[in-house]
Amino acid sequence: MTSSATESRLGEAARGEGRPKGRCVGGYMEVAAPAGIVWDIVANFDGWGAWNPLYTRAAGDAREGAEIELTVAVPGMKPMDTRARVHTVRPGECLEYGLSNMAGLLRAFRFIDIVELGPERCGIANGEIMSGPIGALVARAVGPKVGEGLRAMNDRLKELAEASWENRAAAG
Repeated sequence: MTSSATESRLGEAARGEGRPKGRCVGGYMEVAAPAGIVWDIVANFDGWGAWNPLYTRAAGDAREGAEIELTVAVPGMKPMDTRARVHTVRPGECLEYGLSNMAGLLRAFRFIDIVELGPERCGIANGEIMSGPIGALVARAVGPKVGEGLRAMNDRLKELAEASWENRAAAG
């Protein structure tokens, strides 16, 4: 998939219903595994630290309204502990969570959309929308690094999901 097609898919996801307006960074990729396999990995926050290069520690439940604890390791920056609130959970389709920093001057809205492309294939749009009074400023300053981290997260998620699917297929 070309870079412009990837950006287009991410942009479509960022403009999804109920999502804030702001600067979006992240990535889109296709995965040779069913959406359910990807969902099982995404919805297990407690397992993120074992595979996720952006969130090196995570704890909590994939349940609307739940608070999750995260250690965010943006490439080139010092890891930071934070908490986020889960907004949307649609198994096999969508996980949304967000946080607010600096007395609400910066809001970060995260989404992972999983789109079924066939019985054994899906697409993943993984992004962050930075908004609030200083959202655009922060996006210019750290957006490229956050986007790099989200794309690395997608790469590992793809790798893990495809390996899991191959193992299930071989065992079945």
